[in-house]
Amino acid sequence: MAWGGFNGGDHILSITQLEAYVSSGTLTYFFIGGQQGGPGKGNQSHDIEDWVKQNGTLIPRDQWNGPEVRNDQMGNANPSQQNVDLYEVHL
Repeated sequence: MAWGGFNGGDHILSITQLEAYVSSGTLTYFFIGGQQGGPGKGNQSHDIEDWVKQNGTLIPRDQWNGPEVRNDQMGNANPSQQNVDLYEVHL
């Protein structure tokens, strides 16, 4: 699920809705970071990222993105995943 749309200003999900998804087990894992679309991120993206970081556990990169992970036919890593952190959240 991508939140915030291209510029981060599309309010598709509130913190309350996010908490409900996490509490029900519908959402557990979140990628934070990477390439951002558009000219800037809106406040909703920051609020959601802050909430995930405060309530989640950072999973070490070597546990989910080993050297065998390649994303194109040439065997290169996708640049959008180079500065991404994975969080696990349970409430």
